[in-house]
Amino acid sequence: MLAVEDTDPLGWERTMLSFEMENTAEEGQLDLGIYLRFDGTLDVQRVRMGVRAQAPDGAWVQDSVVANVAHHGGNGFFEISIPYRNGVVFSQTGTYRFTIGTASPVRGVRAVGIIER
Repeated sequence: MLAVEDTDPLGWERTMLSFEMENTAEEGQLDLGIYLRFDGTLDVQRVRMGVRAQAPDGAWVQDSVVANVAHHGGNGFFEISIPYRNGVVFSQTGTYRFTIGTASPVRGVRAVGIIER
């Protein structure tokens, strides 16, 4: 499972990125992570994000997540995955919705996503 959205590399601001995952059968426990792809223009050491997860019945949970990123100056792209929630069970069939937003503007982030770790 992987759901990734591109951001504006010149400045990911308060734009909320949305992801939908369809659950058709109980899959057991999953470990979820937050995926970040960034370039050498990243202008922070910590990317602070708000993550909201909503179940098909409308129940939701909201978390704050901080990605500590080492400074990667220069050319190229870099990718990290940070733990989000371990032992998640999608017990309902239907569409699960995730939204991720940044707490403050960040330059250099190219993509953000939800992944299975």
